[in-house]
Amino acid sequence: MLPFKSLALAACVTSIGSLSALAEGDGTGADGFINIYNSTPGYTVVGFYTNAGHGWSKDWLTQDILTPGVGAKAVYAAAPPACHQHVRVGWLGPAGMEVHGHPIHLNICDVSNIYFAENETFYD
Repeated sequence: MLPFKSLALAACVTSIGSLSALAEGDGTGADGFINIYNSTPGYTVVGFYTNAGHGWSKDWLTQDILTPGVGAKAVYAAAPPACHQHVRVGWLGPAGMEVHGHPIHLNICDVSNIYFAENETFYD
């Protein structure tokens, strides 16, 4: 089982547990949440950001990180959120600096899971 966290925009981690305990039932952004995963061995996710056309959000992870193999449940303040969004991840870089990945555009209302890999982002 992947370790799993539950996040809320502009809030801290609210709970930590196993994937099966927190990801009950499939849902999409239209239901008010998406699951994000660090699928890259050897790299740590230190930031997760969304942009619905009004600039990048604050870091959803606040001070938490997603080590390799760890996932998080990102809960939107409003359901459904604006469907068309850009998302990007921040990776732990040299000297503790955050390095942003390339943003991708997606219809968050159709997405359940986002997987951040070393040079690619996958979603379903």
